[in-house]
Amino acid sequence: MALINPIHGDMSGSIGDNVFSHNRGGRYVRTQQAEWQSWASLNPVVNRLGLSQIVSGINAYVMLNARLVQSGDPIITNPPVSTGPAQFTGLAITPTVAATLSVAFTGTPDAGVKMLLWQTLPGTAGRNDNFNQARLVGYSAEAITTPVAFTTPYSFASGNAFNCYVQAMDEFGQVSPPQKVRVLVP
Repeated sequence: MALINPIHGDMSGSIGDNVFSHNRGGRYVRTQQAEWQSWASLNPVVNRLGLSQIVSGINAYVMLNARLVQSGDPIITNPPVSTGPAQFTGLAITPTVAATLSVAFTGTPDAGVKMLLWQTLPGTAGRNDNFNQARLVGYSAEAITTPVAFTTPYSFASGNAFNCYVQAMDEFGQVSPPQKVRVLVP
């Protein structure tokens, strides 16, 4: 595969099986790529081990849009202009019936903010799993009021214990750091 760097500007047409083209849309896409790369370099991602990493522009685009699509929101083409949502405050999680959790919080979340709930497997009280073992339970609707009910994929019984992690997600797919809440089933 040959790399061609034209001296006189962009190439159009074809040479053998290779087709070269450019248009206004192509230049626009390059501008968006540069914006995403710039946003990604200014907004490092904290991985599950707590280490800060700078991802590429396309990785940032996919990461944010994957969250948006999974939560039922439309994708975004331009990077976010905000710094991300604030964490929920005064969290309390209560198991109401088998496989249902009630998440209470204080305050009012900003417009467009959804709640993400993660949960570890129920087990004995001596087990204390970290965020790495948690699985996404679901997303709330926007403009939530307390409490929010989530149906989990795990059933639990009296004496079980597990960890839940709560995050806030804004309309751009940005999330707050996970907040751990230990749940003991009475």
